[in-house]
Amino acid sequence: MKRYDLSFYIGFTLIVLSWIISVMSFYLLVFTWIPYLVGTVLVALSNQELKKKLLTTTLPIVGYVPITFIFLYLYNYTSPKVFLISKEQTGILRIIYDQQCGEKYVIENDKITISFPKDGIIILAEKFDGNTNPKDEYYFCDDKGNRQKTNSIEIRSAGVIDLKNTLSNNSKDFRYVEYVINSNYQNDYIYRQRYDSLTRNKVNDCNIRASANRR
Repeated sequence: MKRYDLSFYIGFTLIVLSWIISVMSFYLLVFTWIPYLVGTVLVALSNQELKKKLLTTTLPIVGYVPITFIFLYLYNYTSPKVFLISKEQTGILRIIYDQQCGEKYVIENDKITISFPKDGIIILAEKFDGNTNPKDEYYFCDDKGNRQKTNSIEIRSAGVIDLKNTLSNNSKDFRYVEYVINSNYQNDYIYRQRYDSLTRNKVNDCNIRASANRR
């Protein structure tokens, strides 16, 4: 293989890899532009025809925004959500998802709206994946429904966590996503033990009621 042909294939590989990584993680864009630039230089020095060089180096740039949007949409990053939290709630919030006994999404103004009860634990029938969006909105609500926007919510886990449901006859794992209002509770062992117990009881009761209704 000629040197300039090798230059093209190495450059092409760098461009493709850096582009894929940039699409998958916007935050890595500050690093991926370097191999992309190196790849562009190598392609420019290759022995390929000008049209092929231009397509190789410009198409990833042109397609970056629409492809990134599609990718993020499919992974639920671009669907903004509204979280409604009781003004009295402190500590941890949990979303237990993919439970038949759970609630369906509520849509308000084309946005998924998740309203936490006062104990901070909501059970969903949806396949919630914990992904976030910069346009997500968090509100504290009083008993009259008045909302006050807040930015004090921390995402403890944007993925899923296993929690054993030891209270049911058929012991089963269920998954939840956790948010934190006050980080002081985050490492409080006694608080977390009580909250885990409350979560188990609530999911167990939910499933028992659902089983009774199906009979």
